[in-house]
Amino acid sequence: MGRNIFGIDFGSVAFAIKKIASNNAIGSYFRLHERNFQHILYEDIEKLFLFSNGKIDYKYNFNKYRGDEGITEEGTEIGQKLFYPNMPQTNFVKIPGSPIFYWVSMHTIETFQGTVLNEIAKAKAGLQTGKNALFVRDWSEVDFRKTSIKSSELSDKWFPYCKGGGNNKWYGLNSFLVDWEDNGKRIHEYNNIPLNYSGAPVRAKQFYFKEGLSYSLINSTGNFCARYIKGGGIFDNGGPTFLVMI
Repeated sequence: MGRNIFGIDFGSVAFAIKKIASNNAIGSYFRLHERNFQHILYEDIEKLFLFSNGKIDYKYNFNKYRGDEGITEEGTEIGQKLFYPNMPQTNFVKIPGSPIFYWVSMHTIETFQGTVLNEIAKAKAGLQTGKNALFVRDWSEVDFRKTSIKSSELSDKWFPYCKGGGNNKWYGLNSFLVDWEDNGKRIHEYNNIPLNYSGAPVRAKQFYFKEGLSYSLINSTGNFCARYIKGGGIFDNGGPTFLVMI
């Protein structure tokens, strides 16, 4: 193998050429294994290396691998790219921890050079009413004249309530209202806490009614989906919100 690095267990497979002393150093990498604990015959790993060496467009679908079928020189039309030549080694130090993520795009790497989110915004968990059946309604269930949708007066009873629950991006999930009349007097009484209290379950009260970006604490896709909230409402513990601080 010469000076190359070979590894298959507990991570990606790579043949690396790395010169730490030089900022102009480059490395060529082969990703010959997609996940841990997948059994691939050694002779098939050798074939993947030989077939993909120098062929930047060679792909292989590891989900289709069967030991008795072997590896073809043509690879597969859909699958994982295997050969990553001429990768600048300085890219790795741009990502915290300097992981050898040779397969990520330049766009992803450049993202780490931008402004860190916690420098401009803080994520806050919000209100837990203690019993949503008592204090939360769909907008169609209440007297519109007692909502803040038009007047935005703190003397109103029903206020927009951002409580997560879906995978919508950009905007939406605005159908709920919460009873916050008299600064949430009934919710405080139900939870046996004084009106001037700020903490669980009435978290981050000082950030209520502000503009921000909300997201669902739990969603079925596993993907991060943020939504703009224009202010004038309250966010739930299930719909944590980023509040811009600049």
